[in-house]
Amino acid sequence: HFKRLTAPDEQRSQTYLSLIYGASGFLYFIYPVIHQATWDGMAALGREIREMEPWLVTLPVPLELDYLAGSNWVAASDIAAREVHVTVRHVAGQGYLLLAANSALHPVDVAMTLPWPGIEKQVRQLFAGRTHTLQDGVLAERLEPLATRAYRLQADACPGPLALGVR
Repeated sequence: HFKRLTAPDEQRSQTYLSLIYGASGFLYFIYPVIHQATWDGMAALGREIREMEPWLVTLPVPLELDYLAGSNWVAASDIAAREVHVTVRHVAGQGYLLLAANSALHPVDVAMTLPWPGIEKQVRQLFAGRTHTLQDGVLAERLEPLATRAYRLQADACPGPLALGVR
């Protein structure tokens, strides 16, 4: 009985979801490598993790999370009901890192409300060479199935929980 191999986008999504929920290490088994895309995807993932390392070794920033799925509010503790999962990390002098992952097998239009003190309007999406402009403190984007994002944000350090709305 042969189990199918994990596709590169599935492995990327699983890795980002693990980072979002606090993983501090990874061990992968990808032998034998049947497709070059698997090898290339794992190499790119390793480079991304290395670049995010200063944030990943910090504790997540406490969030006051408001999550709306369709027209239903989802409790912050109800992880299974979410399609888009997020975490925020902060490094003094380097700003914030916002990680997001769409765990759904369909696209999700997401609007992340970031009412943070002193937040800059330009948000850099890492590993894609893109910059997003916040509109009234909202970062809106379509996340394709199993899509992952890493955003660099500059804002004033906040002593208490940060508010984050995901819709």
